[in-house]
Amino acid sequence: MKINNFKPLSPSLALLVLLLICSIPKILSAGDYFGALEYYYFGRRPSARAEAMGRSSVASETDGFSCQYNPALIQLNEGLCLSGSYASPYGLLEDATFTFIGLTYTTDDYGSFGLSRYRFDWGSEDIITDENGNILGTFDPNEYFYTLTYAHKFLSEYSFGINLSYYYFKLPSQYQVGVSNSSDELTALPIDIGLLRRIPFNRDENIVHQMTLGASLNNIFGTETGPSDGSDALPQVFHLGVSYKLQLGQLTPQEIRPYQLFAQIEYQDVFNSDYYTGFKLGAEIALYEMLCLRFGYYTEKHEDHRDDFTYGFGLIIPINMLFGLKIIDNIKFDMLVLDQDIDTNLFGQFGEIKDYSNYNLTINFNL
Repeated sequence: MKINNFKPLSPSLALLVLLLICSIPKILSAGDYFGALEYYYFGRRPSARAEAMGRSSVASETDGFSCQYNPALIQLNEGLCLSGSYASPYGLLEDATFTFIGLTYTTDDYGSFGLSRYRFDWGSEDIITDENGNILGTFDPNEYFYTLTYAHKFLSEYSFGINLSYYYFKLPSQYQVGVSNSSDELTALPIDIGLLRRIPFNRDENIVHQMTLGASLNNIFGTETGPSDGSDALPQVFHLGVSYKLQLGQLTPQEIRPYQLFAQIEYQDVFNSDYYTGFKLGAEIALYEMLCLRFGYYTEKHEDHRDDFTYGFGLIIPINMLFGLKIIDNIKFDMLVLDQDIDTNLFGQFGEIKDYSNYNLTINFNL
């Protein structure tokens, strides 16, 4: 059977397919979401680039952080990509830290593979006592997400991705004194899916531009987390976005464009909650594809409503081009320092609230 004359879907039809597939869980049974793991789904995301651009990245991220926003995005990575992130604090927990490490590898024939670990350290050592106040020991709370990602390109410009995640939180065995049947572990196995469509435009010597459509859905099957005697629903978070990249100026001898503009807009909805619906806007200006300035804005529906302006910067060092080290293509450094998304009127009585900072390092290998 010949398929040489097959034509890819039009952009409008591709958008419709994204909406239809990612809206399937609307008809699936899922418990109402009341804030479980809010820090992970709506708070501290690992990518400083995405955080600086209004927390949007469903159609843009291209590094080891990609799986956190849309698993299909790792298909855009080339060779071996290693990314790490360190962020702190969280609310009034001044010593709380968030760390992430992710590795992706893209092949020509078998798609892209990713493995990552996300850790939330509360930054405090709790003292455990019995009902009489006797000290039983200490507890250092840490929560983990381990994620296995796979993405594959199909129909020329389309990509599909899937995340298989494992959430784990070890509670002290004395966490609930006098309750013999209570589990001392919290676990969950959420599954995420993502779709991506790139739309290149005609180019000439001085201009290159393209558009990307992206959609993702976290927790497609309505997974819950909790001990054996109770559970909390995780959110079914739907993201739909579009990004546009414009490169201007003649290529340098090193094949670098002097100017680059990137812009994106994203819609967010939580199928099993009346809250967290929102819009995200982001932009990035890059000079010689090395120095990046970023800014954005997001708004989210909450009881108190949340919105904020964001900003940050990035530096890309082309190791291969500058030093001829062929095994490493480039090294990226991204960071931001912002006010925390917290009600200062409510919590300001506890003293000054520390700013939130996020630092990233990514190494792209030519493998």
